[in-house]
Amino acid sequence: MSDEALRAAYRTLEQEAGDYADSARALAVMRRRRAAVAVAAVAAVLAVVGGLWFVRPASPEVSVAAQPSGVGRSIHTACMYGCPTYLTLTDGRQVLLGEQTAPPPGNLTLSPDGRWLGMPTPSGFQLKDLSGSTVYHGPQAGQGEAVTPWAWSADSRTLLLAGHASGKVGAYFLFDLTTGRVTRPEVPSGFEPVGLARGELVLFAESQYGKRATRVELTVGGRPVTLDAGDAELVTEDGGPTIEVYGDRIYALAFPSNTMIEFGLDGKELTRYRLAGQPLGPSEDGYVVSTAGKVSAGGKELFELPQDSLIVVPGMARP
Repeated sequence: MSDEALRAAYRTLEQEAGDYADSARALAVMRRRRAAVAVAAVAAVLAVVGGLWFVRPASPEVSVAAQPSGVGRSIHTACMYGCPTYLTLTDGRQVLLGEQTAPPPGNLTLSPDGRWLGMPTPSGFQLKDLSGSTVYHGPQAGQGEAVTPWAWSADSRTLLLAGHASGKVGAYFLFDLTTGRVTRPEVPSGFEPVGLARGELVLFAESQYGKRATRVELTVGGRPVTLDAGDAELVTEDGGPTIEVYGDRIYALAFPSNTMIEFGLDGKELTRYRLAGQPLGPSEDGYVVSTAGKVSAGGKELFELPQDSLIVVPGMARP
């Protein structure tokens, strides 16, 4: 994948997002294109990242430790094209992960507890324990393939990964962080995992894409579950739904008001509220959003980054 092809792919996403005043709808549109762009993004990362860390400092704040120990707070890059990508630890130290890498959403990830950093490698995918020396490798990627993070379990013990080829997901993998073991879950044809709940896959039927709907049918551990948003749309003709799972809750964005609806695993609506910023993902502190670089959850500001940063917070996987 050439640099120009990569830039074109991200320009397309940027332009599409700019067509919508509603950030939730823009996010849904981008997620419909995530597989093809993920391959391009990973290709760019692999072209410039030869190891897990760059040890020379890029600014006075960057740690020079080759393998810093700590807990990850965020990953970010300050612009869409050509900016370096940083890992920030909870103690404020920054580590340069790569220069002129593809934007981090979609290929770099932090576990919900901030302990594990995941990133693609030339042979597949790698997870590094930020609090120790453990590094797990796998699964393996073939020629022209890429492996990207898809969804975390809330307890940080399991990461669901997706294998892409030619812009399509061909396989899913479950990475057990307690053992380093990788297995292949059974995902029925025509279904896509949207999260993990109590160790079980939450599946969405792809036939529901592209059809305006206020109701979404899911399968949770083999059991049918219906999310009913009332008069709010969960799926539009452009894309969606934007569904995430954290612990015992299913989070769904409704259009066009940037409304977050929280459901139980049985499909019962628990609460809904307006998001005051760009959606990032659920956490123990509440749903995380970014507003002009200020990252907050549950109405509390967590930290601040450059205004136009592309940001990955713990637990965030798919772009």
